[in-house]
Amino acid sequence: MVVFLTIHARYKDVQWGIFRDGVLIEAAADESKKVSKNFLIMLENLLQKHKLIFSDLSFIVAHRGPAPLTTLRVSLATVNGLAFATGIPLIGVNGLEALLDEHSHPEKITVVLLNAFCNEVYYGIDNPHAAYSLHNSSEEDSSTIKNSFCESRRYGCAPASSFIESLAQQYTEPLSLVGNGVELYSDLIHTHLAGNANPLSNDIASLEAIAKKGLEKWNSKEITGEVTPLYLKGATP
Repeated sequence: MVVFLTIHARYKDVQWGIFRDGVLIEAAADESKKVSKNFLIMLENLLQKHKLIFSDLSFIVAHRGPAPLTTLRVSLATVNGLAFATGIPLIGVNGLEALLDEHSHPEKITVVLLNAFCNEVYYGIDNPHAAYSLHNSSEEDSSTIKNSFCESRRYGCAPASSFIESLAQQYTEPLSLVGNGVELYSDLIHTHLAGNANPLSNDIASLEAIAKKGLEKWNSKEITGEVTPLYLKGATP
């Protein structure tokens, strides 16, 4: 039995969740502005409610972002300190990757748009056609298939207007759009993508999606010594 904790710093709050073998047992949340004061209190209350102590945890999963930087830094600093004090292994998860895992389709292009503030977006693109064209062979081994999946995705940060316009120039097929940037930049999407846009969700990655990705990393022994915020500013689309 694997019991682990998942900590998800979001845009307006921070979530904590206890998982057993990948199944959510219970979750709690608190406003971002209260995190520095209540983080450990909320966490200890959640563990005590289920008669758990820190040594019962196999590992801790921490969302690396995107999220407001102050909230993310407070959350990760506390998690890193906790892991150092207790010796519990840490696993960091890219929220863009987790959100794509939730919504991507093997035959459709999926684009994540998250608010990066200052009229910018964090983006993630899953293009399964790109992976297929790179490795179009019936004799692929498992490592090649894994690499082709990685090649199908890219992440970054860019001005919202130019990035959404670039999507219209690069893709003629329908695009599945997810993330809180879909509603925020709906006018730009309507202007540049029109009928090619298929909005699926206006939310960020769920707590369960962050936990699932963390468990996958644990099973493949991708342990993080220290979790740092995901930094994508300066990436080019």
